[in-house]
Amino acid sequence: MSPDPLLNSGKPSEPQSWNRYSYVSNNPLSRIDPTGMYDFRACASGDNSCAAEQTRFNNAVKKANELLETMNPNSDKAKALSKALGAVGLAGDGNGVTVGFGPTVTGAPMKASGRTITVDFTKYDSAIAMVNGGDGYHGITSAHTDPVVDLAGKVVHEGTHVAGGGEREAYTAQSWTSKAGKSFDTSGVWNPSWAKGPDAEKLRERGIRDGVERSTMYTNMVINREKKPWKRFLLL
Repeated sequence: MSPDPLLNSGKPSEPQSWNRYSYVSNNPLSRIDPTGMYDFRACASGDNSCAAEQTRFNNAVKKANELLETMNPNSDKAKALSKALGAVGLAGDGNGVTVGFGPTVTGAPMKASGRTITVDFTKYDSAIAMVNGGDGYHGITSAHTDPVVDLAGKVVHEGTHVAGGGEREAYTAQSWTSKAGKSFDTSGVWNPSWAKGPDAEKLRERGIRDGVERSTMYTNMVINREKKPWKRFLLL
């Protein structure tokens, strides 16, 4: 009975999105949209962890917006984050972006495919534990990650893809998010210790480059797996 709170949620390619009283793309059986922003895939019956995962994702989006507010609104950083978060929902996009939970096609903790974002919290929590446990993740033996900030960076990363940006643009925006949150990034694109030396930007650029190379490698693996199903056991 209430309209979508986003005044600019309409998209020319989706006529139904112009109706601000039309939630979840008119698909209430498989989606929920309590806020009128992005949609969550409906939780399975008896899945108590699903609601907690939704809360974690919401908190990450909130944190990303809080970090955005700390930046100069006219800076490239702020513009990149604003664009990404707008695509996710809170900064300017309405219904149509769907968020779900479970394994991703590439094995990454979070992955956008078109306008669907999938989050694998099992894989994500494993990465956090390796970093904060000092297991040498990305060659780092002493680091600390704020899980909410790190997840916010990944939301910004995938939001960049939803908005049409490539891997380099996505990792760059992710690095700015983690830098603003003063947290080690589990993708290796920012380490707070870099800020103490003169080579912070060189190290950040190297982290971004390495991230792009890893993503390209994993994407190619998935493509090859789909082309040659008999190789799946070798690739998985």
